[in-house]
Amino acid sequence: MNLKQKNGFKLIQFKKIATTVVLDALAKLLIGLTTLLLIRQLSSEDLGLYGLALAKALIVYQVVIYSLNQFELVTRLQRGLNTFLLQLILSLALLVLISPTTSGLLSLVAYFLGIVMIDSARLNRHLNNQYISFSAIELARNLIILLALLYLSKIQHLTVNTVFYVQGGSAFLFFGYLFLKSVVSLRRSSGFTSGLTDNWNLIKPHLALFFYFIIIGFIGQIEPFALNKFSTSTELSHFTVSQRLYVVMTTVLASINSVYLAESIFHNDIQKMTLQLNKHLKFIVTFLVPLTAVALIFGQPLYVFLVTPNYLSTYPIFCIMITIALIGLMFSPFVSLCILRKQFSFLFILSLISLILNLILNFALSAKYGALGSAWILLLTTSLITVGIFTKHCLTQRNLKLQI
Repeated sequence: MNLKQKNGFKLIQFKKIATTVVLDALAKLLIGLTTLLLIRQLSSEDLGLYGLALAKALIVYQVVIYSLNQFELVTRLQRGLNTFLLQLILSLALLVLISPTTSGLLSLVAYFLGIVMIDSARLNRHLNNQYISFSAIELARNLIILLALLYLSKIQHLTVNTVFYVQGGSAFLFFGYLFLKSVVSLRRSSGFTSGLTDNWNLIKPHLALFFYFIIIGFIGQIEPFALNKFSTSTELSHFTVSQRLYVVMTTVLASINSVYLAESIFHNDIQKMTLQLNKHLKFIVTFLVPLTAVALIFGQPLYVFLVTPNYLSTYPIFCIMITIALIGLMFSPFVSLCILRKQFSFLFILSLISLILNLILNFALSAKYGALGSAWILLLTTSLITVGIFTKHCLTQRNLKLQI
């Protein structure tokens, strides 16, 4: 390949990345607008129930589905069809056990199957480098959700079930074909038992990494359960307001991490990834941290305007959530280097300590300190993981320099 061809290839790659970033940014903007619509239209009690229902769906999805999807992305080992079907059956069984009513169950199942479809399509995107097409479809889906909920809010009172049906139905509409295509492409095995055995043999050498992904699924979803059990519905709704806005921001973080993870797996170049991540960290520290600090100091009037004065008291919780997102944006991408270096046991032990601490603090302090206390607990336990990962990277780099 001559210099002209190389420059042409780099230009094409840049255009693809730029297009994907723009489409993803627009999609996240629509999610943010939808979140603000729900905060304004749902009653305080319904908003709390919505946050709790989301926590139920997401904890099942992240533990049973997402963990294995991330494992597949990292190891490049494709699961069998039988394993996927077992995941789906187990997920639905867990949802049935934790859902209180039949009507709530049906809408929750619709929402859950929707996010399973989207995640399957997202995984297929990373495995096949089909970034632009996925981002365009996701943008169109988020636009339809916003327009549908806007229309429904004008003709009727929005309920949690209505929101879940719209979100789940849109996933069926836009990702149903891609989902079926990804399922058809899964490995077939001669029998159910042999299929599970084959997949267990793939997971076994990387068991610590697999459990790390599972534990990560719990962290961040425990707070709604603790507030629902030990605190009031008002505290639960207040936490939900800030958490939903925080989730919008962490979807950006998840996109960045996925790109870094995919890049690290495909190129397998620790030195190149280290330089790239150091530039990423420098940019955040010198630009985003001061900008965020100024925005939080002077941003309360805008926040109240967006979420209505009913949730004025949630601003301190929101500030903590933004801090969590910023710390995660700074340090969590370095997990890619830990994975490249196969520091799986470290990731598992660190995440397990964080999970245990999160459980103890939530169940001990939720009743007394409510939503604000839950936010501080989430900041502490998530920072333990992200800062711990960065510290491990720095120590590893120092040891390598000493050896040289």
